[in-house]
Amino acid sequence: MSNDRKKVALGLDENGNLNNDHFGHSAVYAIYLEDGFLIEERENPLYAEHSHAKAEDVRKVIPECAVWAGKSMGKKSREYLESEGIRTLILSAESRKDALDEIVCFLLEKT
Repeated sequence: MSNDRKKVALGLDENGNLNNDHFGHSAVYAIYLEDGFLIEERENPLYAEHSHAKAEDVRKVIPECAVWAGKSMGKKSREYLESEGIRTLILSAESRKDALDEIVCFLLEKT
């Protein structure tokens, strides 16, 4: 498996479903390869703090991810991430499976 493949972080709630809150408030980040292959599910240590996590802090939790996908993300966070070369995707999907389909389509369009 090539190390140059993009990794995608998907924001999840404490039950493993799509997080409907801001991306930084996700309990877990599911980390996928660009083709939808799940690598790991990583707990977000910032979730327990119940505070507004800044993109810079979340980036320390998922530093290898070149794409962040979630149901909601603040405008300033998205601007910061895009300026740092991290692509963002606000999902319209309601399920994790549909979110993965949306992510793969997004990545195919952007290549």
